[in-house]
Amino acid sequence: VVRPTTTTTYTLLAFRGSNESNAQVTIEVFQDTDSDGLDDNWERAHFGSLAENASGDPDGDLLNNGRELQAGTDPNRGDTDGDGLGDGAEVDQHGTDPLVGDSEGDDWADGVEVAAGTDPLSDQSTPSALLDGLVIYSPLDATLPSGKVRNLVRPGSEGSLTGAATLGGTGVQGGSLLLTGAAADGVEYPAILEAGDGSFSVALWFRASVANPQGLLVENAGGAGTTPWSVTLSGSAIEVEVGGEKLRLEGVQSGIWHHAVISFDGPAANFRAALDGTVSPPQPLSGISPAASPGNVVVGGGAGAVDELAVWTRPLSDLEVEALG
Repeated sequence: VVRPTTTTTYTLLAFRGSNESNAQVTIEVFQDTDSDGLDDNWERAHFGSLAENASGDPDGDLLNNGRELQAGTDPNRGDTDGDGLGDGAEVDQHGTDPLVGDSEGDDWADGVEVAAGTDPLSDQSTPSALLDGLVIYSPLDATLPSGKVRNLVRPGSEGSLTGAATLGGTGVQGGSLLLTGAAADGVEYPAILEAGDGSFSVALWFRASVANPQGLLVENAGGAGTTPWSVTLSGSAIEVEVGGEKLRLEGVQSGIWHHAVISFDGPAANFRAALDGTVSPPQPLSGISPAASPGNVVVGGGAGAVDELAVWTRPLSDLEVEALG
């Protein structure tokens, strides 16, 4: 009887009469000298020591180390396959493969499908209308190896962290963009808002970390001859501003996650918006002739966190605002 104490490759010999055959087999041995539920070799490979345990979750993806070991995922990366869904969300909520970015092989990342409301497990259910005009979809949960912030719909147009902003913690799905409140903190995406009629739409989750929060959530700074827009925290509300005119949505509380959807129709010069599912009536703007708005998209500035950012260069329909709201 052979009882190996380390992972070892053996050569097995078999005889039948004068005939001999052999095969090599590798026996992997689960060693857990500190009795914490984790294989020592796996623990050292990922953490450099035996200090972690099975219930720990250092990457904050809601999949603890013991389950990461079983799933084959990276315990230090909240989204192992980089598809926009945290490992815990893939395993426990969506049933998708945390090791494969496109579980059913239809060329749409699982995270994009979930954001668009389609089924990431069916190649017969793919995003369509909601992807029209979508130029940014950023889960804001982990950086790429290059240090850039992912943009799943525009590879090559990734964001850059600025100031003291970081990605981590526990967001709506996986991590989130963490902001200290300094004006310089955030993420900046390159000028990917094509010249057009001034229309735009934004959807995002946010959580203020201080009472009476103030500061930027997201903006297109624009340039000369453009109509810039911004979405800011303002006490118990968020304010959407286009060309100097504002729409105020009440209902913001610090310490909890809120979801906002803002849509602006340039030619019609009116807003539609939703905060936590409550949709505002259309609000016209007076005296504004929106121009094309090419410019960098900047996220951050307020104290708290932002998650699951989406930006379009078109107005969303009433049904889309209601569905996303």
